[in-house]
Amino acid sequence: MNLSNLLGEDNQFLSRLEDLFSCKRNTVRFSPFLTPRQVLITQSFVCQRQPAGLEDTLLYGGFPEAERQILGVFPSHQQPDPSLFPLEAVTLRYRQQDILNHRDFLGACLALLITRESIGDIVPGAGYCTIFALKSVTPVILQELRKVGNTGVRSERGATGEVVRIQEFDELRGTVSSKRLDCFASLLSGISREKGAALIRAKLVQLNYVVETNLSKELSVGDIIVIRGQGKFIVDNIGSPTRKGRLPVVCRKYR
Repeated sequence: MNLSNLLGEDNQFLSRLEDLFSCKRNTVRFSPFLTPRQVLITQSFVCQRQPAGLEDTLLYGGFPEAERQILGVFPSHQQPDPSLFPLEAVTLRYRQQDILNHRDFLGACLALLITRESIGDIVPGAGYCTIFALKSVTPVILQELRKVGNTGVRSERGATGEVVRIQEFDELRGTVSSKRLDCFASLLSGISREKGAALIRAKLVQLNYVVETNLSKELSVGDIIVIRGQGKFIVDNIGSPTRKGRLPVVCRKYR
């Protein structure tokens, strides 16, 4: 990633990263929870600094598959240690017959005036949900969160066994005339290419967690596309051209 091309919020975040590294080098420093986009920027930033050998860093979100992670910057004399990170898990329990999702739990936390960057991954299960949060806000969750929507919940410190993210997908297959973003926006949204282009121009489409307005931007396997109102998708395969010159593609939509 070319960090010199970052604009707007990305550039502001880069400045905060630089401040984090410029602090005293004899103490451990931590960021709040980072978004997936910020994690990508951080990884690029750290790779560019690593040859200097001034600090050791670790990204950690409470469990291996965490999307939202905290950056820990450790002095060169100290080994990075996940146990030192200022986060902990809280488990909310409720009746299994009640259907609650990620948005319900996040909304309940934000209603307690907890900031989004204080909340990490939220992993719902059957009758329970594990929330990773900064230690500074977990007392609020434990003491004040009694309802999620209309469902009563009881909270306890810690996770229930090993936390595993079970992400479900719907597979989408189709063909596109090229690898351009507007072609994929059309296919994934089930609309015309012209309307897909309109979504991009309206800044409603993200590519790898950043708004992309270049209609002709070419996609690759592994790219993540977020279309507001349509969902989040990942490109799994782009095949060879058919006899008619179209490209068969396979994508997955996050549920």
